[in-house]
Amino acid sequence: MDCQLATNQHNRCQVLCLQFPHCACEQHSVSSYSPGIVQDDEYLVRLIFSPTHFNEQTGKLKPFAFLDCKDKGLSVNRLQYTSVDELKQTAAFISHGRQIVGVVVAQCADIRAIVDEENQRAFCVYDTATKNNQSHADICQAVADTCTKTGKGRKRGSQLRRKLMKIFSEHPLTLEEAFSKFT
Repeated sequence: MDCQLATNQHNRCQVLCLQFPHCACEQHSVSSYSPGIVQDDEYLVRLIFSPTHFNEQTGKLKPFAFLDCKDKGLSVNRLQYTSVDELKQTAAFISHGRQIVGVVVAQCADIRAIVDEENQRAFCVYDTATKNNQSHADICQAVADTCTKTGKGRKRGSQLRRKLMKIFSEHPLTLEEAFSKFT
């Protein structure tokens, strides 16, 4: 299996983590629709929906907003390859009745800098653009024992996702705020 085929699997993060360790597939464009591999200086935005990702009472993100990076991929958009209107269209398409709260933003280098207690990279960032969304990327857990749903890796995976959550902006921004602040 090659990198591009691995990213087409529903459980792409588990496949990539176990078959292509140490973020090996980051070095290659894994989508024919992509403008190229995700660079360290790029800003990535995560759409935040209520009630799934956001606690209205506390005004804070829920850890669930970052859970997908352990298996199917944490969907983000590359800010330089999208627009406010495109993100609004994406949000409407994937909302499934949820309310869009806004976005949280992180720089790719900061995500890639997260390491576990053994100083191994914890997350990989892949250019998983689609025909209708060239800015799409996925963040995946990279530490092998966190790629499974059992054993001590489950707890470690949760701890690493909390680190990831802290890298993103603490409170959701409107789409307009994100573009004015980070472009």
